[in-house]
Amino acid sequence: MKNKNIFRFAALVFAVCVMGTSCNDWLDVRPKAEEDAEDLFSTVDGFKAALAGCYIPLTQTSLYGRELTFGVLGVLAQEWGSGASLNSTSGLYYNFAQYDYEQSNTETAIAAIWSRMYYVIAQCNTLIKFTESNRSVLNDLQYAIIRGEALALRAFAHAELFRLFGKVSDNPATQKALPYLRSITVGVSSQVTNDVYYEYLLDDIDEALKLLAKDPIYTGQDVSGLENGYYINRHFHMNYYAALALKARMQLHMGDRSGALQTAMTVIAAQNDTRFRWITIGEVNPTNPNLRDRTFSTEHIFALNIMELRDYVRGYFRDSESMLTGRLDVNTLFAAQDYRHRLFEAHYGMVDVFSKFWQMDPVGGVTPRKNRMPLIRITEMYYIAIEAQIQSNPTEALRLLNIVRAHRNLPELPGTTLDTPGLLANEYLQENQREFMGEGQLWFYHKRQGTETIFARRANYILPIPVSELEFGDVERIN
Repeated sequence: MKNKNIFRFAALVFAVCVMGTSCNDWLDVRPKAEEDAEDLFSTVDGFKAALAGCYIPLTQTSLYGRELTFGVLGVLAQEWGSGASLNSTSGLYYNFAQYDYEQSNTETAIAAIWSRMYYVIAQCNTLIKFTESNRSVLNDLQYAIIRGEALALRAFAHAELFRLFGKVSDNPATQKALPYLRSITVGVSSQVTNDVYYEYLLDDIDEALKLLAKDPIYTGQDVSGLENGYYINRHFHMNYYAALALKARMQLHMGDRSGALQTAMTVIAAQNDTRFRWITIGEVNPTNPNLRDRTFSTEHIFALNIMELRDYVRGYFRDSESMLTGRLDVNTLFAAQDYRHRLFEAHYGMVDVFSKFWQMDPVGGVTPRKNRMPLIRITEMYYIAIEAQIQSNPTEALRLLNIVRAHRNLPELPGTTLDTPGLLANEYLQENQREFMGEGQLWFYHKRQGTETIFARRANYILPIPVSELEFGDVERIN
């Protein structure tokens, strides 16, 4: 019964967001929603259900189930050369590949990203509020984990919105950002400036880190039998290291290279045989390829468990005559021995079909690692540390790049790489292309670099704020 409450409460909020009303106005339904919420947050199970309800929208196709991974963001980064709606001159992906954000289908997709992400934030804010008002329901560990995750997830959603819709500026005190929603309040939330947005974001992350200092992934506490195993599989949650990794990601995005380097190296130092360990050849190339660990799940810092992923990739990388195919030649981009080269297989009469997100059935009673969508992985921390010092300390950047290459079964790049201007930066670009294919991160690499054209198309890195927000919210377009 308690689980039904979170979905009823969520439906009330979600209905407002998808009917064309500004998500900032969702509190028009507050009386009924709060009645349900009071009931929901009267038990520990209700709090856990509410936290799960914050993650569920992220798994939908409008967000990380497709568009913010291999879909829209993959198309924007020009990862795919053909397939799906890329083949139609009026198709969604064709329009995104041209950076045409003013067609009806692209406007709808962008509005869905905006509304669902702010919906996640609204869910987090409700949960955060009740961790205070109903604090007595939770013991110390439950309070730390649930509130800490909610704060970290609120920061994550805001960070993603900024990376998509925001603009890094040399004048952060005057550059308009987006609304940063930190509480449940009646009325419309206004845009804040970049410096305020970044301040709020770091405040959320830092408070989350203080709480998540009790996180078992950080403390090493044995929680296998605690609360029916609720605290295991922490990589499916915004855990301590996920919050720290998010901080490193946003420090780099906002131009704080020294801070990004320090934070990323802290995460790297925590890597061991149990925390985001490197994938092994036996997991990449098992005797039966259906048991292949296709997303290199041991290296995930934060991932989503998407139970419908098999259906979401069907028609894009499976069971279709118009599957998405890579724009770059696979055999040129990947050396034959590269572990990632094995993620291209024959299917439906085609060769080199991208198989990272294939969902395979159990073999001989052994279940492959499936239903995983990586959002932050350990390699990103190495890449952040590389990018943060690729100009200031190229020798160290090369050393870190070679660590990643070694764990992809690639030879070490020699020190003479540094003798040719631009060669290290080009190798770094290619590693981003290889590592993050289908995960949406290559688009943000190009945005940070300010790449003017991608495959002869002039990129537009700022998704437009939906028209409904401009008309009914206290926001203005970011240019």
